Amino acid sequence: MSVIQEIKFLFLGILIWIPLATTIFPMYLLFYILRHVVHKLTRIFQPDLIPIGKTDSVMAFGPSNTESSNMYTTQVWKVKGKIDVEEFRNHFYHCFLATEEDRKKYVNLYCYFVEYLGYVFKRRVNSIDLKFHIRELKLPEGKSVEDFVGGWMVDHHIIDNERGIERPSWEIKVIPDAPYNQDDPGNLCEGRTTIVFKLHHGICDGYTIVHLAGKLAGQQAPYLFKEPEPKFYHKMKYILQMPYFTLERWVEMYRNRAQSFVTEYEGKENWLISFCTLDLETVKQIRRVTRTNFVSVLMSIQMGALKKLLREIKPETTDNIGNTYMGHSMGWPDHPVPQSGGGMTNHLTFNMIKTLFKIDDPLERLLDVDKNFRDTKAKGYPYIFHCIMFNMFKNQPGWFSRLLANGDFSITRMETGLSSLLCSSKQHYLLGHVVENLYLPVVLPSLFPKTRMMTVPVSHSGILDISINASTALVKDQASLDRLTQTYFLQELEALRQRCQVLFE
Repeated sequence: MSVIQEIKFLFLGILIWIPLATTIFPMYLLFYILRHVVHKLTRIFQPDLIPIGKTDSVMAFGPSNTESSNMYTTQVWKVKGKIDVEEFRNHFYHCFLATEEDRKKYVNLYCYFVEYLGYVFKRRVNSIDLKFHIRELKLPEGKSVEDFVGGWMVDHHIIDNERGIERPSWEIKVIPDAPYNQDDPGNLCEGRTTIVFKLHHGICDGYTIVHLAGKLAGQQAPYLFKEPEPKFYHKMKYILQMPYFTLERWVEMYRNRAQSFVTEYEGKENWLISFCTLDLETVKQIRRVTRTNFVSVLMSIQMGALKKLLREIKPETTDNIGNTYMGHSMGWPDHPVPQSGGGMTNHLTFNMIKTLFKIDDPLERLLDVDKNFRDTKAKGYPYIFHCIMFNMFKNQPGWFSRLLANGDFSITRMETGLSSLLCSSKQHYLLGHVVENLYLPVVLPSLFPKTRMMTVPVSHSGILDISINASTALVKDQASLDRLTQTYFLQELEALRQRCQVLFE
């Protein structure tokens, strides 16, 4: 960005700040005062409630076990060997709950969300019944792990219905002899176990889910983040420019809504899930020779694969698609989990980039995605979301957050999302058994109701596992999603590798 452009954006941002001072500021000042009043009343009348801070605010839209709180992240472990449910309960207890220090560090495992006087709080239970939270599940004949996980991730109920007792917002299923796919029943000969660990996204984020996986596998996550905290000059520049860039992006996305490949869906909307594994070294090699970001490579592959699928199942819509918007989560240098050596929080930021849907050349698409990635970072989007907007969100009542997420004016009108996570490169083991695949899917219909696909690539044990959650508003059925994940993703990676072959040489 040139100096002239920076001055221009600063000037336009300051101009927009002036009317905001008489409109948005008074509203958020009222919310700020109201929040502190509610917190004081809570300490008097509901002293067991824990106020929500900046590290939880963006994922705390409403009480647990309600549609407004339907936002879950999950670990899916595919393990070579049989794991007994009681053995896993003991392992989980010694990883997270055995000592007083552990119980303080992982206090979110004791919590669920409630709403009081319009604001969302956490409530802590005194003890955890691991026999309730960690259960064995035998799938009916003909039902795959994907069939179960896809629906279970958007089931917002975590409650003991028989006794009506509210439970902390997480649950684990231990699934014995779970086949990897219907075409390979021979996998059952040695015995396989799939473990599915589902958590409300308000009690954990990407760093947390990686840390929890590392604890269970006895591995230390690398927590790589090369960029330092922005300097004071850049912080002030981002703050002053924020109104212009935010308004610019919202206007772009609002105008583009008629050209979006996500259309209004009539009937019941179901969420599905599919898995695949990409060659990690190929992705790294493409990143090196093109001098692009790792996440840019993955987003360009995702868009190319999705374009192939849409031309197949919705050919009438693809000709009119303009820009497409992709959101992705990002790390932050002051994240408390790596700084404190573990724990649980929701302390994130994210970025939104655009790319032209009509681009067919895989290398051209990658360079376009990476250019937009760098442009949004230069404009301070991650800082704007993390340090400004999330601080505003924590003062909002729950009803207002739900209104913003669902309205047509929502800044989160992105069609797809991608969150790339990095675990240890060493081979993972769970209770002495080889972990053959580790997927960390996420689905957030309450937070991002316009987003119909969430992709999570996970680097671990020297491989790259991909999970994709998608709505039937985007893909027709499980077979379509499996083609996207297990065929078109691999084809797009190979096409990009071939396109970059001249650069390899």
